[in-house]
Amino acid sequence: MIGNMKSLKLSIQFLIAILLTVLLSVATLTLYLVREQEKSLIHEIDSKLYAVAIMADEMLPEGYHDRIFDASSIPDAEYLAIVDRFNHLCASMGLEYVWSLMRINGVTVFTTATSPDKIAENGQQAAYFEAHTNPEAYAAVFDSMQPTYQQIIDKWGRIRAALVPFRDGNGRVYLFGASMRLDDVEAKVFASFMRCMMISFGALVMCLIVSLLLTRSVVGPIDVMIGHIDRMTKGGEYGTVPETGSKEQVELTRTFNRMNSSLHEQIELVRDSENRYRGTFEQASIGVCHVSLQGTFIRVNRKVLEVLGYPQKEVLGRAVLDFTHPEDVALSASGMKDLLEGRRESCTFEKRYVRKDGAVIWATVTTSIMRKTDGIAEYFITFIQDITEKKRTEVALHQAMEEAEAANRAQSQFLANMSHEIRTPMNGFMGMMQLLEQTSLTEEQQKYLRISRASSDALLVVINDILDHAKIESGMMRLEAIRFDMRKVLDDALVLFLPAAMKKDIRMNLSVDRGVPETLVGDPFRFRQVLSNLVGNALKYTEQGKIDISVENAEEPDEGRVKIRVTVTDTGIGIPQGKMDLLFKNFSQVDDSNTRQYGGTGLGLSISKKLVELMKGDIGVESEEGKGSCFHFTCVMDVAQ
Repeated sequence: MIGNMKSLKLSIQFLIAILLTVLLSVATLTLYLVREQEKSLIHEIDSKLYAVAIMADEMLPEGYHDRIFDASSIPDAEYLAIVDRFNHLCASMGLEYVWSLMRINGVTVFTTATSPDKIAENGQQAAYFEAHTNPEAYAAVFDSMQPTYQQIIDKWGRIRAALVPFRDGNGRVYLFGASMRLDDVEAKVFASFMRCMMISFGALVMCLIVSLLLTRSVVGPIDVMIGHIDRMTKGGEYGTVPETGSKEQVELTRTFNRMNSSLHEQIELVRDSENRYRGTFEQASIGVCHVSLQGTFIRVNRKVLEVLGYPQKEVLGRAVLDFTHPEDVALSASGMKDLLEGRRESCTFEKRYVRKDGAVIWATVTTSIMRKTDGIAEYFITFIQDITEKKRTEVALHQAMEEAEAANRAQSQFLANMSHEIRTPMNGFMGMMQLLEQTSLTEEQQKYLRISRASSDALLVVINDILDHAKIESGMMRLEAIRFDMRKVLDDALVLFLPAAMKKDIRMNLSVDRGVPETLVGDPFRFRQVLSNLVGNALKYTEQGKIDISVENAEEPDEGRVKIRVTVTDTGIGIPQGKMDLLFKNFSQVDDSNTRQYGGTGLGLSISKKLVELMKGDIGVESEEGKGSCFHFTCVMDVAQ
């Protein structure tokens, strides 16, 4: 009994499905055919109206619109003759109206119209030069100069109108319009609709007969299959339907079994993949969430909830920007906009979130957009990494660095301010030694005095280096801009080293290029300080050979300025290649043993480099160990006028 009821139910359902399909197909086809016929008729009418507008324009006297400037431009007789022609044209073509419009002094007015029943008593056509009551309807045609077709519904029915723009001899735009009632079109369309419905009804009857025959042959095998499927589903276990019955039933059952087996395998694969994905999503060590294209949370994992401090029900469906720090809202919105507009595949940035307890946390956010197979954007996937502790460490480190730099600046400032206090007693001490030298002293006292003077000179060099370094570091070093003789400065600087050079039997050669201006404007003291440092180092580390000093223009003088290049070349001990980067660093020397052997603070070249940079130049060195060194520097100075 149950089997028969299921068979009957399936038969009825199958029959209804066929009937509905046929009925829908017939209705769709009928509407399509009627619509296409209506489109075709409308197209024919538009072509006819366009042709009539062209004919009407050609029927006007030559230069007709050129003469229209006000209501008295065209004589009544001429205008009525034109109207009469247009009336005949409407009657012969089956049209409603033919008219023309023109803009005169910003007002859209009629220049012709077929309305013979509106002739005024004075003989002037009442519609001539009458302002149109709806000029906005024609504004687009005036501006675009393109033919336009309109459909108007009034109390008499539907009207189709064509508007065609022209230009008169003065370049002004005027329109010709032609209209036709669509009563005949509607009648033809209705007749066509009725014919289609009759054909559809016949097709429906045929389909009903065929569907009854098909139902008997198809439903039988399916009914057997339904019984097996019911037993399978009630048992809750997967199985196959026995392949019994007719040849068609066996083939249908075999196909069903193959499909069912494949479907079962796919379901298991999807279930396994879904379990792995859910486990990865939920147990990820960073926050993972899906966000809709409108910016609301769709799915979030456990880590996101920990970061935000909210339960899941208070997060899902809410906008991401609701949890974003107000100062970072624009940044987040901009990133989403770039992804949606395709300017970037993904974006990574740092932003702040506001937790439920009001605490602000920092996070690195990486967002990309997930798309369907057809390329349409579906949702955003976002990874959130909590970096609050990292940010706190960075802030603390930054504060510590600022404090260290402030302490360093304070120390440098202190040393710079102490320049006068340190040098004054030192100068007094050295002055008194010079006075003491002029008195009568024993040979032993003179020896002690020479040692004291040498020690005080060395101490003064150290003090000067430290104080210059402190001034530069604190930003208190200022260059002078005074007029000086370059050759005199060179001579004064080098003459101090001649005794030491002669003592070591080292030749010192000075070469000044003729192009170097004699008188310059700059800081001669600092220039001489750099030069003396390089020459002093060359003399210190050279035991035999020579020292060459050359001065030349590094560039041609330009607009009263010149770049001077000074080169100091020696035949001393040279510098190892691996130690070159230590030369211009503070308190560093190539070899610590040099300090003991040759002395020095390790500040000379560092100070020279910073002084050269203040003079808008640079300093460098080329050297080979055991063969000597070549130091060079440049500086920019003004040429004295």
